[in-house]
Amino acid sequence: QQAACNAGGAGVCVQIPWALAGTAIDFNLPGLVVPKNTNLHLDGDVIAKIFLGQITSWNDPAITKLNQGLNLPNESIHVVYRSDGSGDTYAFTDYLSKVSKTWKSKVGYATTVSWPVGTGGSHNDGVAAVVGSTEGSIGYVSTAYVLANHLRTVKMQNRTGHYTLPTVKSIGLAAKLVHATKSPKDMAISIPNT
Repeated sequence: QQAACNAGGAGVCVQIPWALAGTAIDFNLPGLVVPKNTNLHLDGDVIAKIFLGQITSWNDPAITKLNQGLNLPNESIHVVYRSDGSGDTYAFTDYLSKVSKTWKSKVGYATTVSWPVGTGGSHNDGVAAVVGSTEGSIGYVSTAYVLANHLRTVKMQNRTGHYTLPTVKSIGLAAKLVHATKSPKDMAISIPNT
């Protein structure tokens, strides 16, 4: 989009930041009992393998290793993705490209990609509706849709090894990284794995 601004003398584009949000990994496993004050834990490698179709069951050893003590069901994983172009897709696939060489080489990152597996939902509300109505599903949506649709959220491992949720506090801490980073000329700053 930035390149299009400067192509063919089209003029100058102006960026006006107007919102700061997080993208959450939501899931639907009604039978999964998670102790109070914890969540289902996943790391980047496992998330990438789920969305690549390489991990297909909720009790896969890679998931159970990250969630010792949880009785994960022997149930198929149903991937749900955005079927329309979106900033959440860009952020999520940018994250996957940074944590998985396989994802980066096979799928890459953009506002729309060719998903290897899964079912598409239109806009955040469509993904939230599919996840909310499909047992065994996992998807990604803007955090506001997790709250509005009473969806369960994965606690993701960040690059320091800590598990975190996309809360107001954690989104604010990520924003401080942007403030502390010298902006490049094209104003493109990516912080998907903070």
